[in-house]
Amino acid sequence: MIKMNYEKLLKRGFDHLPKSLKTFNRFEIPTVESKIMGNKTLIENFKTIADKLNRKEDLLAKHLLKEIGTSGYTENRVLVLHGKFSNNFLNQKLIDYCKKYVICEKCNRPDTKIIKNGTILKCEACGHMKPL
Repeated sequence: MIKMNYEKLLKRGFDHLPKSLKTFNRFEIPTVESKIMGNKTLIENFKTIADKLNRKEDLLAKHLLKEIGTSGYTENRVLVLHGKFSNNFLNQKLIDYCKKYVICEKCNRPDTKIIKNGTILKCEACGHMKPL
């Protein structure tokens, strides 16, 4: 048996990985960009957030409105909330959503999708399925 040092073994193992696993794309939860206009709060980058999370705008809006405890609507890529809410509060609600409905609990990757009428979260990276 030939002895190999750790670095050579590590390089050899890394060379045998599929190309998709060699890239280290870190997922970052998008930051909410909001502004208050009168008694309404506008999330100006709502469409971008939904796209980055790979979620439908209407489902994401429905969840956020429920969690925040207010009413609102989407209009021209913007989510309009009835009430005044700080950026920190909205960002925390988005982080909570991502932990529960976007990031896989087994492999910690954001490659998930909601299937079967919103009842199961399936990870496309590792195949793990979780009821919602």
